[in-house]
Amino acid sequence: MQTPLTPKRSPLMAWVCGFAVALALTACGGGGGGGSSTSSGGSGSGSGGGSSISGPVTLSGVVATGTPLIGAVVTALDATGASCGSTNTALADGTYSLVLSCSSPTLPLFVEVTGVDMGGTPVALHSVVQTVVSGVATRTIANINPLTNAVVALLMGGDPTPFFQSGKAAATGSASVRTARWSLLGSSASLTVASDFVKTVIRSNLNDARLTNAALVDFFSDATFSPDKTGLDAVIESLRIQFSRNNLSEELLQLSNRLLQPCNPSTACSPSTNLGSPEVVVNLATARTSLNAATPAVASAATITTIKTTTSTSALITTLSGLETIRAKINENLRPTITAAELATLDIATNKPLFASTFVQQDGLNALSVGTVLAGYGASGYQLSSFMVLGCMDYPFVARCTKVRVSALVRDGSGNIQAVFENVANYVTTTSSWSFVGNNRQTAWSINPASWLYLNGDGSALPTSPTAPNPGLGLLTLIQASDSVTPMIADVVAPSGTSHFYNCGISAAPLCLSSQSSLGYETGDLVVDYVLPTTNHSWLGPTDTRPGSRFQITTTGIGVGETNSQILSADLPSTANQSVYPVPDGLSASTPLLQADVMSGMTVTWSTWAAANPGLRVIEVRAVITRPATNAPTKQVFSISPLSANQVIIPAFSSVPSDAVDYALWLIAQDAMGRRYITKILAL
Repeated sequence: MQTPLTPKRSPLMAWVCGFAVALALTACGGGGGGGSSTSSGGSGSGSGGGSSISGPVTLSGVVATGTPLIGAVVTALDATGASCGSTNTALADGTYSLVLSCSSPTLPLFVEVTGVDMGGTPVALHSVVQTVVSGVATRTIANINPLTNAVVALLMGGDPTPFFQSGKAAATGSASVRTARWSLLGSSASLTVASDFVKTVIRSNLNDARLTNAALVDFFSDATFSPDKTGLDAVIESLRIQFSRNNLSEELLQLSNRLLQPCNPSTACSPSTNLGSPEVVVNLATARTSLNAATPAVASAATITTIKTTTSTSALITTLSGLETIRAKINENLRPTITAAELATLDIATNKPLFASTFVQQDGLNALSVGTVLAGYGASGYQLSSFMVLGCMDYPFVARCTKVRVSALVRDGSGNIQAVFENVANYVTTTSSWSFVGNNRQTAWSINPASWLYLNGDGSALPTSPTAPNPGLGLLTLIQASDSVTPMIADVVAPSGTSHFYNCGISAAPLCLSSQSSLGYETGDLVVDYVLPTTNHSWLGPTDTRPGSRFQITTTGIGVGETNSQILSADLPSTANQSVYPVPDGLSASTPLLQADVMSGMTVTWSTWAAANPGLRVIEVRAVITRPATNAPTKQVFSISPLSANQVIIPAFSSVPSDAVDYALWLIAQDAMGRRYITKILAL
């Protein structure tokens, strides 16, 4: 399984309205009124527009990000912030059905889903329901996906996640939040305009999927929507929709062709001179202000980029359903008796191999080795979920993407997530089929923006961290060692300088950052060992830590040396909100973390933190006993599987070194942009 502090090892690891829609779009119609209703022979009554309703109400729909969001939690609030219940999406297809538990809920309904996508990345999405049908055997369709989330963000003037949390009736000051941020959720005119604005931005992608009549596209309540990589689902998979902030801390909505890497930060994004994402950037506060006018519109000033529409992925979008053919064939063959050789030579159909003849390696694993991983899944009774397109493997991106990175969650017979499978796939036009081609890299490595917070055992912040600031910022750089003994050096080069990483003497562990010797050693401190900090003493410059910064790695001492690149996918986290750093439940001055707890074993839970941070998830927990310099630490490392409980049981250490320096508990979390939030708790 791909682990969070190990670089990803793939296997183990006819437009109706013109652009004037941005100014006034109500004439376009369509766009999702948030709540179409169907009946199954029963009787029911309809309600909407801020009214209260009576009788049973069932919300149902599909939650998808281009692939179904499986095992995710769907929660509904009414317009007063009252909880109306929650349920989980189906493991097979991301569908859900929720009978509202609140008595006479006030419309509109605000719906949130939290879970992980097929890459194991945490996801929080939102939708709104303005009208419902109540009664036995009726249901109100409420689909939830990145497009509904984007529309809700326009209506709220920001990322909906914190406003969903702070608008709950039980939250302090929730009434003011609902007044300031929720007020447009019940406006059908504003919802239509916001939906049509998004349709205009993504019109090329809609056309690619043959959805040429915008009036017929319904993000919210299309009862025929299916996560099958066709139609609107293919559109969703071809887009990257995310949130960011500018240097004035204003919230931005970014929409891009998913295949584009972030553009080089040295110049502005341009389709001719600096191809990349984000393509379309919308100031959410400006958009909401104009949507709140007497005649709702999305003001032209809200779109702050010169590019006004996302680019086409036509070479890919019409072929995506073929990825499901690969998955079905693999699952059909994942039986206990299957061999690695059989999987390595498997044909999807006649003359359509699973592994292309050009497959060399995927992070150091050849086709037979990948087949071994898949055979292990078969022996354990595991199956692959749907393949998700993570992005383009081609670098540099020239005319069109030819190779895409794909990922799927691996489930056991009970639906529990056991691993994340990744590879690179290529669509062969001559055979109209997909095959694995690998990333042709022998060294797995990753680089992610990170922030850390060092705490005392009583939960109070330490005055400094090893890099001086606390909280601190940097780039978590994880380069996979081949084994514990092979000498290996990796030079990581950024625009402003170079850092050197060395084998730490640990089997299948990341290389350690060191400037002292060619051998290097692990200290046990994650920041010291793996993070390039952004301090006054660091060579990292402002350009190095912006999305799109190019990093190159050159390795020596393992097989044939290689050089390849990574592109920073996100900006640095903010350190203003310390509640994002994961902490165990109950940590306080009266119930501190003690050295004896670390030595003797303990159960660590973080349910309170998880409830307050639905857009993040803990991906790793460590108990570490550090020793004097050059001596390896004693540690226990626990990878936290997607959708698992917010808890880990750490057993007692079998032995404790006599020269122990300190005892610490580490929790590492990840957000939807791949940024890491690291907490070190120094036991008392």
